[in-house]
Amino acid sequence: MTSDQQRPIMVTGLGRSGTTWMQSYLSQHPRIHIHGQSPNISWETIWQWYQTLLKQGQWSQWANRQIAVDVPHYAGSTSDRTQALFKRMFHEYFTGNGPTSDRWGLKWIDLSDGTESGQQFEQLWPETFWIVCVRDPFRTIESVKNTFVPTLNIRGYVNGWVRTCEFIERQDPARLAVIQLDRLTQQTTEQRTGTLRQVLDSLGESPTVETDSFVRQWPIVHKVIPEDERTFRLSSEARQDLLRSVPLLADYMNKFGYGDGCQDE
Repeated sequence: MTSDQQRPIMVTGLGRSGTTWMQSYLSQHPRIHIHGQSPNISWETIWQWYQTLLKQGQWSQWANRQIAVDVPHYAGSTSDRTQALFKRMFHEYFTGNGPTSDRWGLKWIDLSDGTESGQQFEQLWPETFWIVCVRDPFRTIESVKNTFVPTLNIRGYVNGWVRTCEFIERQDPARLAVIQLDRLTQQTTEQRTGTLRQVLDSLGESPTVETDSFVRQWPIVHKVIPEDERTFRLSSEARQDLLRSVPLLADYMNKFGYGDGCQDE
């Protein structure tokens, strides 16, 4: 049986889609802590660590065969042992940046956008439970440009949004929760509480006073700067151009309930 320590909870999605809110919500649970995304380390670097460790074990085994002597220094490690050691190192590294808990996970934005990196993570942790945050792409673009990234590559972001939707479609529904915080905003507090309790149920956890209280006390989407200081807004023409030029954008927007995306609200 797979232990909770071997089943990370991965909160992902594009920036400004609600990943921080979901990280905070889940971490209210006494048994769960979702750690912050990688500090100054890319997934590519982490994956390279793993590949280097694998190659070292393979080289050591090869060297031992060449000298035909059972020298411990050259004994090497099997790929299974190397993977187990690497996963332990990864877990200790990230959980060392926060409190210990029965259930651990990470908030890692954009991991759902990088198809290869998401697949690599699942190669190491096939039991991962994915919580993917999705928000109206046009509203999210406005939020990103009005807050953290004024120079955002809009076309690149929209392509990433589509890839996130494709990522969702590839996941096992039994290990997936899709959270649309802009949809949660439209629900009553009781409805939101019920929706999020379903997420906990999928994780095999029961709701607590802390999780229910968080839903009542915290807004769904936080605002970094006041509304009247937000100057960027996608025009109808820009939206229509994106819908025409980005394959599957219109299809996925309709699938997730965002219509054709051309109307100004």
